[in-house]
Amino acid sequence: FFFFSRLIARHSTQMNPHFIFNAFNSILFMLLKEERTKTIHQLQLLSKLMRETLNNSENEWIILSDEVNYLRRYLEFEQVKFQHALSFDVQLPADSSEILIPPMLIQPLLENSIKHARLHALEHPVIALKIDHDNTQLNVVVEDNGCGFQPSESAVMQNGHAISMICSRLNLIWEMAG
Repeated sequence: FFFFSRLIARHSTQMNPHFIFNAFNSILFMLLKEERTKTIHQLQLLSKLMRETLNNSENEWIILSDEVNYLRRYLEFEQVKFQHALSFDVQLPADSSEILIPPMLIQPLLENSIKHARLHALEHPVIALKIDHDNTQLNVVVEDNGCGFQPSESAVMQNGHAISMICSRLNLIWEMAG
């Protein structure tokens, strides 16, 4: 059981192939527009994201503050899709460098905001990440100022790969913890 749960968790922490495909297409578009500096910057960011994703996939747990730094790089990479600057507001507990979480647990939620909230159409797009905890649980809230949706009616919630993977990973963690 432990082997399979570790295998599932490991694979779910790797980059989504659609993200990689879209990233290369964006970079190709910049090359075609002869935006050399922007292209180099995006390639460097993608390289860092891929390296960090692969490194983190070897770990069952990473430090929360490290995960938030990864999220900042991810959003910096995604910024190219936006006409206006995307704000990333983060509220962390003071002990965020001591809290461990599974890698790539929060990133799919940010990706859903980018994909489904139509933030690119806003003049002041914002994604907020609020994390706090008590003695028994970590509370993670991702909010954006996009178009919104009703979770009970949304295909994102009903058919979303990211949401189902997060739920599966959390269920495995809870089962293993007893």
